[in-house]
Amino acid sequence: MFENTSPFQTSHEGGTVNRRPLPDGGTDEETVYLRYGDSADAVGEPDKVFARIGDDTYALVPETALGWSIVEQNEVEPGVVNLGPLEGEPLGMLRKELDYVELDELAEAINEGTDFSTEESTVLLLYEGFEMEPSEIAATTDLSEEAVQSRLQGIYDEYSLDRLVDIVCEQTDLSRDDARAFVLADGFGLSSEEVAAELDISADTAEERLDRIRTEYDDIDVADLLFGQN
Repeated sequence: MFENTSPFQTSHEGGTVNRRPLPDGGTDEETVYLRYGDSADAVGEPDKVFARIGDDTYALVPETALGWSIVEQNEVEPGVVNLGPLEGEPLGMLRKELDYVELDELAEAINEGTDFSTEESTVLLLYEGFEMEPSEIAATTDLSEEAVQSRLQGIYDEYSLDRLVDIVCEQTDLSRDDARAFVLADGFGLSSEEVAAELDISADTAEERLDRIRTEYDDIDVADLLFGQN
C-alpha cells in the first residue's frame, strides 16, 4: 500500500515528535468532543478523514459532513467539534454519516505492504491519522510515552533511509540491497558489523559487499549523491 514516503504528512524535529495540544477529548456529563484528523486515503477512503468520539470510539467521517454549518458552528478549534449542543435531528444526521471502525482493523490496513509490526502500525495510525498526542497514544496502547516516541522516531528514520535508497537506485545500477548497504555505511556512517545487523547478513558478507560497491563507485561523491538531492 505504501511505498517510500510516509502515508501521512507530519513533521518531526530534534528527534522528538510533537503536535499542538488539544483540549480534553474525553467525555463528561455534558460534553462529548468529536476530534478529526488526517485524510483516510491511507486506508482507501480518500473522501473521508479519521475521527474519534470521546476516548475510544473511532470512525471515518466524510469531509463533506465537516463542512456542514452545524459542525462548523460548534468547532471549538481546528479539528475539535463540541457535540454537546447538537441534539435531535442534527446529531442524528451527523451520526448517520459516521463509519464506525475498529482500531485494530485499520492498523492491519496500514500494515499491508510495509515491514511495520502491528504495534508500530497502530502507533503511526493514532499519531498521524487520528492526530493523537504521544501521551494519549501511550494511554490507549499501554506503551510508555517514551516507547511511543521511540516507535515514531524509528518509523520516520526508516522512511528517510528508504528515500535515500531510492536516490541511489535512480543514479546507479545497484540493487536495492546493495544500495541499502551503501546508504547505511557511507550515508549514515554505520560499521560493516552494524550494516550486517541491519540487513540480517554476516559481517563478512557485509564487508565484502561494501568493498565491492566502493570499488565500483569510487568516483561517487557520497555527500552530494545522498544529501544534495531535493
